[in-house]
Amino acid sequence: MKIVFVCTGNTCRSPMAQVIANEVFKSMDMDAEAVSRGIFASEGEPASEYARLAVRNYGLSLEEHRAKQITAQDIADADYVLTMTAEHKRMLERICPAEKLFTLKGFCFGTDGDISDPFGQSPSVYMECAEELADCIKIMAEKLKNK
Repeated sequence: MKIVFVCTGNTCRSPMAQVIANEVFKSMDMDAEAVSRGIFASEGEPASEYARLAVRNYGLSLEEHRAKQITAQDIADADYVLTMTAEHKRMLERICPAEKLFTLKGFCFGTDGDISDPFGQSPSVYMECAEELADCIKIMAEKLKNK
């Protein structure tokens, strides 16, 4: 199973979601892989400093991450495309089949909600974002495992 997490620039939320999800999948012995992409990514940009710091608290690394723009191939290869906001979801609706496309919170809880963008904010805001992502991803993984 392949999950694509999508945010704006692919330097904060979606990369954090990717590494957290891959760790959760591994811990649950799931045959699943997460990748991350951005709607307006500057190809090759590293993860933001505070995103790298936030995931380090989980024993994870974003040191090798480089931003990538979402492509039609990414969507075709994905089982699910999970966006960080309802706006990201709206931007992808024309090119992504509805049965694959959800906000992360919509997939977890059945109602859309946004994962707040920590870009340009303090390290503590990034940590709060990582915690929110981790909480949602645990729920997401349980739902996927039970499918």
